[in-house]
Amino acid sequence: MRNYTSNFDVKDALTEELFIIAYSYNAGIPRFYTKTYASDPNLAQDYDLSMHEVARATSATPLYFDPLSRNIKNGKQNVEEILIDGSIIANNPSLYATTYAKHVLKKKNVRVVAFGFKPRTEDSTEDLSVMNAIEWMERMDQILVDTEVQTSDYFT
Repeated sequence: MRNYTSNFDVKDALTEELFIIAYSYNAGIPRFYTKTYASDPNLAQDYDLSMHEVARATSATPLYFDPLSRNIKNGKQNVEEILIDGSIIANNPSLYATTYAKHVLKKKNVRVVAFGFKPRTEDSTEDLSVMNAIEWMERMDQILVDTEVQTSDYFT
């Protein structure tokens, strides 16, 4: 992937806009990588990364992939920023992307193309009233994914 994306920065995206989420672990803030932020001279140093770096950051799921470590300016000093998977705050970022397009960019007609998880579509026929706490915990990852996708679909 590096061969195809290292010389291609966020501001160079071929689409009108781009919206990719990562999470700055040590700063405790989301990072929304957009063409608008990457093209702003005041924000470019934090947001105009190579597409390779952004792809690594947004997919750096703890326990599976190493986080992206990079140096950024914080006032007058350089500090290390640790970027991890954006799903920490938004497993399905379509709601964030739609909100950004409508409220920050003032777009009236918004089309979002999202790649990622597909929620469970069948209704459960199990008797869930007999599940114990451990059985519920085993299902929490899928429940969290399903509810976020369904909520985003509802509002977008």
